[in-house]
Amino acid sequence: TCSTNNLLLLLLVHYGGTNCRTSLSLRIGTRSSKLALTQARQFQEVIECKHNIETELVLIDASGDTTGVVDKTSTQTLPLAIQGVDFTGALDEALADGIVDVVVHSLKDIPPDNRWRINADESRIKIGAYLGPRENPLDVLVSKEYKSIQSLPIGAKVGSASVRRQAQLLACRADLEIMNIRGNIDARLTALDRGELDGLILAYP
Repeated sequence: TCSTNNLLLLLLVHYGGTNCRTSLSLRIGTRSSKLALTQARQFQEVIECKHNIETELVLIDASGDTTGVVDKTSTQTLPLAIQGVDFTGALDEALADGIVDVVVHSLKDIPPDNRWRINADESRIKIGAYLGPRENPLDVLVSKEYKSIQSLPIGAKVGSASVRRQAQLLACRADLEIMNIRGNIDARLTALDRGELDGLILAYP
């Protein structure tokens, strides 16, 4: 049977890059993190089950996954959106060059500038579709010791790279020390396990 879990993902499609091919196998570009692979496989299941199209996953490393992931979590001072950390650019370039046929992104991972550049008049890639409806939009606290934001000790270190989440945390607990942790979810959980943080704010699973 074919299942379609609730996703809010963007499907970017290729509009004629430098490489031409006649294979019927659809090449799906994805990051190698566990979450990205899970999302890409869910899209892969829809394509193969509903449309009977052969697919293959092509793993592409993103700079946001590979640079300064965990070792700098205590020194980040600017939100990642301002730092220019990029989880999508390498995939978009592979798509535009015809290395892959489609890529799957979470909307939140696309930098604001890229959201407009991708659909520019001269662009070779387009946002072709989205997979929905949206997942639960709530955020959660992930911690080894504490069950709520209220239970965190004074001055606790809480990791989040989101400007919105940082503002909400400080509005609730002005005493917290917000850490601009960078990297994929696996790297953030590793930082938590190593004791660099008292908690993480992540999207609801």
